[in-house]
Amino acid sequence: MNSLRNPALQTGDAAAVKEFLQKQWGDKTDAYIAAVKKSYPNDTKANDVADIDGFFRPGTVQQSNARAGAGNATYVYPVYVAIACS
Repeated sequence: MNSLRNPALQTGDAAAVKEFLQKQWGDKTDAYIAAVKKSYPNDTKANDVADIDGFFRPGTVQQSNARAGAGNATYVYPVYVAIACS
């Protein structure tokens, strides 16, 4: 699957993905990559590492905060869904 966050990473190797992630994570990039690989050991493409936390999570957190701020009970469950795109 192509990278959802950055289409340029479609054919990127691990070094290209790491360079991309360093802009966000800085000196914690290696720890982030290790945590993602530990949590999702079956995602073997390098660009999966760039998408997992950075594409799906921010919207979920924003929506949850909005609902909680409006006084609604809010529950967020960690679910990972693999999306197959052709």
